[in-house]
Amino acid sequence: MSNYCYIHPAQTELITTLALTLTPKQIEQHTNICLRTVKHVLALWQRIGNVVNEPLRTGRPRVLNSYEISYIEGLIECKPDMLLKEINDKLLKAFGTDVSNQTISRA
Repeated sequence: MSNYCYIHPAQTELITTLALTLTPKQIEQHTNICLRTVKHVLALWQRIGNVVNEPLRTGRPRVLNSYEISYIEGLIECKPDMLLKEINDKLLKAFGTDVSNQTISRA
């Protein structure tokens, strides 16, 4: 099990700014961000010159976003026998997203 906790980019920027005048221990005391996280952010900043370590996105972009997929799931929960064409029509009307029936069946 991971102990990972999301740190907002503004907080990581704050850590790097405070590091110009404060020690990591002092940053921990002022921000209530654990010392290990402060040290990790500072190490990342020194290593790559940035505090946001964004992974490279590979592969084809998604046609449906998570909100649209949740919408489809909600439609199916309300009416389990709904046809793919009906779902596609409702998706087009609600979001303006036109996808194939095969894409809907995979979602």
